[in-house]
Amino acid sequence: MKSYKWFILASYSFLVALNQLLWINFASISSQVQSYYGVSAFYVAFLAIIFPIVYIIFSIPSGIIVDRKGYKYSILLGSVIMFIFSLIRAIEINYILLLIGQIGIAIAQPLLNNSVSKLANTEFQMNEVTMAIGLGTLAIFIGVAAGMIVPPIIIEFISIQTMLYILSIVVLIAMLLNFLATRFSHKIESYGKTEIHFAKVIKFREIMILSYIAFVGMGIFNGILTWIDSIFQHVSISMLQAGEIGLSLVLGGIFGSIIIPYLSSKYGRRKIFVSIAIIVTIIILLIYMMIPNFIILVLLSLILGFFLLGAFPLIIDWATVITGSKYAGSATAVIWLLGQTGGFILPLLMGINFLTLPDNTYFVSFLIFAILIIPGFVLILKIQERRSFPHK
Repeated sequence: MKSYKWFILASYSFLVALNQLLWINFASISSQVQSYYGVSAFYVAFLAIIFPIVYIIFSIPSGIIVDRKGYKYSILLGSVIMFIFSLIRAIEINYILLLIGQIGIAIAQPLLNNSVSKLANTEFQMNEVTMAIGLGTLAIFIGVAAGMIVPPIIIEFISIQTMLYILSIVVLIAMLLNFLATRFSHKIESYGKTEIHFAKVIKFREIMILSYIAFVGMGIFNGILTWIDSIFQHVSISMLQAGEIGLSLVLGGIFGSIIIPYLSSKYGRRKIFVSIAIIVTIIILLIYMMIPNFIILVLLSLILGFFLLGAFPLIIDWATVITGSKYAGSATAVIWLLGQTGGFILPLLMGINFLTLPDNTYFVSFLIFAILIIPGFVLILKIQERRSFPHK
């Protein structure tokens, strides 16, 4: 069955998208969740905030699992955990169980996300690896978009608890599909020795440079989405329009995750595309707060998402090439670990008063983001593309 690898990738992407949906599914229905569970807005927000915290804790252990046990084991374990805890969320109208469920689903996230490079290097040909990683990463942004759009539509017709039950059933279906898909694969995965995984990986200077870029990049993305409503208040952008600007950022990432890895695979280059992405990001960050026009802001967000998020699969792929496929899980885990750390710290800093001007604009935050990413651009120019494209 020649197309089994695409079946495997599709079923994996389905699980990743669902995980992201379950992460953000309460953000767009916050007021209804507050009323349903009798909690404040902070406790609803904490259901999403807990994810990057858990990711930071479990990223390295999950990377070790991927390299020791293989991507099939890691994805299966992650999907089982996600199903069990998605079901726990629906058992009773109880905020504590809801939080426990979110924590469990958050634990599943690094097991799934850190498997993408191992899956791609095992199942796909050399010239297909970057594209496969791009499509696997694409699922993250599709899941975020769905998590913002789908819940408000669903709860117009059913209760929140019924929605949670339905989502757990969908997770079960996705888990079974992936289990079935991986039965078609007879490829042998390469394994590394656990005791030297991260000691070896973090010694690569190139890995730390790529991780730094991921740190700033994810911080920018999460920061904009977290404070999207407040960012544009000074130009009289409505809450609905702010949401559309945020959605355009995610949509840009979806297109970028398809097109940039495709072009990278076609021309056998990563550095040039990552470098262009950084330059475009810096330019947009510097002019973002000066634009009062809604349409232009939407277009800028599309472009920013396209390059900022579209370059992320290349960073993961590049890290795998540097360390070798035996340590693909560990390399991916380090990239995601620093990315999630930035995605937690930088948005948090945006909420500190000294990063806003007297008129409550976020110009200083965006200026700092632009300054932070410049060293990444300078350093990445010094990285040599030692291999034109991934090896097995």
